[in-house]
Amino acid sequence: MTTEPRMRFITVCPILSPRLPDAFLSFKKLSAHSLFYPSGCPADGVHLQATIALARQGKRKFQAAKVKKILRNYEEIPPNFLWCGDHHIFDVFVKVPDSKGSFKILRPWVTAWLDVRSRSLMGWVISFSPNSQAIAMALAHAIADKKDPNFPQHGLPNSVLVDNGKDYKSKLLNGEIIDIGNIDYPDIIEKYAALGIDPFYIDLKYDPEDGIWKKKRGKKEIIIKGVRVGGVYGALGIGHRYATVYSPWAKLIERFFRNVVQSFSRQLPGWCGSTPDQRPEKLAAELKSGSILKLEEFTAEFYSYITNVYHKTLHRGHGMNNQTPDEVFQSLLPQPKKVSQDLLDFALAKKERVKIHNWGFVINNRQFQLDIPSNLYGGHLANHLIGEWARVCYDYDFKTVRVFKNGKFVCNGKPLQRASYVDPDCPVMLEGLKLQANQRKAAKAVLAAIRGEASANAPVSETQALLDISKALPFQDFEDTDATIHSIDEEHIPIETTERYQMILDKLHDGQDLSESDTAFKSEYEKSDEFLSYQHLFTGTMG
Repeated sequence: MTTEPRMRFITVCPILSPRLPDAFLSFKKLSAHSLFYPSGCPADGVHLQATIALARQGKRKFQAAKVKKILRNYEEIPPNFLWCGDHHIFDVFVKVPDSKGSFKILRPWVTAWLDVRSRSLMGWVISFSPNSQAIAMALAHAIADKKDPNFPQHGLPNSVLVDNGKDYKSKLLNGEIIDIGNIDYPDIIEKYAALGIDPFYIDLKYDPEDGIWKKKRGKKEIIIKGVRVGGVYGALGIGHRYATVYSPWAKLIERFFRNVVQSFSRQLPGWCGSTPDQRPEKLAAELKSGSILKLEEFTAEFYSYITNVYHKTLHRGHGMNNQTPDEVFQSLLPQPKKVSQDLLDFALAKKERVKIHNWGFVINNRQFQLDIPSNLYGGHLANHLIGEWARVCYDYDFKTVRVFKNGKFVCNGKPLQRASYVDPDCPVMLEGLKLQANQRKAAKAVLAAIRGEASANAPVSETQALLDISKALPFQDFEDTDATIHSIDEEHIPIETTERYQMILDKLHDGQDLSESDTAFKSEYEKSDEFLSYQHLFTGTMG
């Protein structure tokens, strides 16, 4: 015989009741700030702590302290399967030179990537402005071979888990959403694969009746409005996902940062604690005496800590089996997947659309000029570029600036050089005058070739060569094309050799015979490291 559980009357803890939500107070069985519990259910003050946390300290505290956490099985994945990235501000003051020849006292930040499987810190950047640029630079450091036997961790990750901050959601890292209505499927979308379109969008189907793009997921049909194009992750083929908001326990790297505080930051001069009440008394004397570390010294100390201490320390965490990060990484992934330096540089480069003026162009308030020869060919390039819009790709310190036009690499850029007012033999002035003369010659030569005449300013062979150049390079007006499609096409070829190889494949696909030079190029290119990095981008007949 079964009976309903007996109910017993429990008075709610008085410290809870003043802040109880209205919905909780209106509970049917709540009377005079009291609750009914089934007989046998523990209801002492200890067991009400979860309710107190939710009512008095809020949802985030309740979620962090009381809600059950689901642990992942790290042994199922290899190293470089998933990296976790985030920023952390060091609890240490360092000295940084200022413009007055003195020093500023600042706290540095680190932007880092941690391999989830081996707990290895793959790479990082120390800065004072953690942003999308720092994230990309840290990713480059993590992927690159360190050329240090004491630091073997490198390679391309399969995917990354990142924070929800706006710097991790930036266009530089994630690319941009392109309206699917602007895509002529399937011809254009095949080219987008080389730009890093999410594979989720590759098998779209167009519904002519509804006039929309659809994708099937089991029995469901999903309407697709746009695709994500470009970005560092897309160019390198790295999947990315975001951690749950306000859930630091979801990112393994947060535990690493706690270790850094205890075993690294606290041991250094200039340690200030994470809160004012943790600030040690000795800090004032260290700041006054100037005994804190310079930024370069601090950076070297952190590198030494990671490579000689952290990566050599035995870990007891799940899947580590009392091994060091070095041992786990090298034993499970002896040959990490590498990325060619050209592809890495192109993926990480910033890209900007600029107007080419008759003196050069501007990037971020910096003036540059076209790095072209002052001969006839350079004059021809200058005639085509000046007054046009182009796309420039540049790294963060502007050491490399490359100019693209309609997807074709045209030339490099270099810092603007100004001619002297007083030096009659100024090299800048002499080179500029020579280029001006060759611009006039090139324009006359092309005009004569179009008319079928030989120009007095250039031999027939050179004139025809300039005409061929003019026909081969599709220098059309940037503004006369579809801005969305055009801007995409400009980025999909990082180097010219990839375009030539694709043209050869197209010839083979159409049944055309190859010239001796094309055959030799194809044979040599397929043996190169560059081909191994880009072969997934090519379509047609290979081999």
